[in-house]
Amino acid sequence: MHEHLLTHYSEFFRAALTGSFREAEDKTVKLEEDQPLTFEFFVHWLYYQRFPDKSKGDADEITSAWVKGDDEKNYGSTKSRNLINLHVFSDRYNIPQLFRKSMDEFYWHMSRASTDLPCTDAINTAFNALDQESPMCRYLIHVHCCVKREDWEVLDREDYPEDFLWNALLRYADIATKGPHGKAPGAKALRLSHPCNGRGAVRLQKGAETAKEDALLSSTTNRTIRQTGG
Repeated sequence: MHEHLLTHYSEFFRAALTGSFREAEDKTVKLEEDQPLTFEFFVHWLYYQRFPDKSKGDADEITSAWVKGDDEKNYGSTKSRNLINLHVFSDRYNIPQLFRKSMDEFYWHMSRASTDLPCTDAINTAFNALDQESPMCRYLIHVHCCVKREDWEVLDREDYPEDFLWNALLRYADIATKGPHGKAPGAKALRLSHPCNGRGAVRLQKGAETAKEDALLSSTTNRTIRQTGG
């Protein structure tokens, strides 16, 4: 592939291929952590500045891999996983434009009523590779707790990253006090009955109530300490 494209869009590849590293002499960079299919999607984006789209004449092989099985039975989960993998790839190799584009596309993809929640493997990929305060991780929390919360099923807690579960509980607690958009919610907005079961499981509704109680207790304790001079 063309070196100038890699070095133009990625600071990582620019340093590797034009600096004093061995890769600059060999003109070869080994990407052992990444899936070949994710790299193929990256190369497609690199040359076309968009994601695979059959309606634009892209080959069946790559368009099928991009949305494989995304029909009435799969509800968009393949594309969700591919976008998350690309987003992680762009973060790892410092490709700012792809980082933004994959996040934007993921947002619009999840906004479709027919798109289901991402699979647990994709969520683990995001939380294991990205900072939990990254746009992707924060949006995954948001989409589970607010946009798509009625789609939750009985889930095994151990399938999810601990950071994801903890932040989901905090988000539900925030919704319980402020509503999904930062305003006091009506009765219908507080549908916090989605369980997260498994060995040592917790329920999100109970977790939200506990988080609220802990926050109130902490606030009361702090006021008492200040009043007594302790």
